[in-house]
Amino acid sequence: MCSNGVYQLKKILLRYSETGHSSRNVRFFLRFILPDYKEENKHLNFEIHHEQYEEPLATFEYINNSRYEISLKDIKSKHIVDIINLYKDSAGNTDFLKHGGPKVYSNRRTIQGLWCPSIYSELNAISYLKKKKKNNIKLPKYTRESLNLNHDVIKGNGRWGNENLFPKGFDQKYLKNIFCFPFEDSLTKKSEPTSTADTKEPHINSFYKFYKA
Repeated sequence: MCSNGVYQLKKILLRYSETGHSSRNVRFFLRFILPDYKEENKHLNFEIHHEQYEEPLATFEYINNSRYEISLKDIKSKHIVDIINLYKDSAGNTDFLKHGGPKVYSNRRTIQGLWCPSIYSELNAISYLKKKKKNNIKLPKYTRESLNLNHDVIKGNGRWGNENLFPKGFDQKYLKNIFCFPFEDSLTKKSEPTSTADTKEPHINSFYKFYKA
């Protein structure tokens, strides 16, 4: 990014291994893509460091002393270009923004779904939209873990137990009654008279009827 004629990105440091399997795409990028990329972006300062038996890593340094590191392990060569373009068009430190600060990336699903996918999965999904010919292109498939979660939802096995009994899970009102009256069901059963005309139903049954309505 250029602000008042000054480029914000000061230096790009690429670390890779000449024999490591995880650096195979980085080696291809350095030999066949980087020379042409340098010609198009002569203002960028690249530094290449060879580190044996280490995973590939890209470090971006800005003029405001902010520094970002991202792993290039098993990332395709064309995606490395997208990553460099992403940080090239950035202004560096974003901690002052509302949603700035450190980001958390995870490949595992949370309660809300896939919370924040990794850089590789994001670029792999976007690459489909960048291709001109989309006739014989297969879309990214769901992982086995995602399919198993979907099967559990269909069967009614939710995070809070059997969803056939409690379709909407536990809410605040139900938890409040549990903590405020933990022995309500047992007390009603002990003090139950002979005539059950005026007795109340167990708490769990009333909760079930509330959600069935």
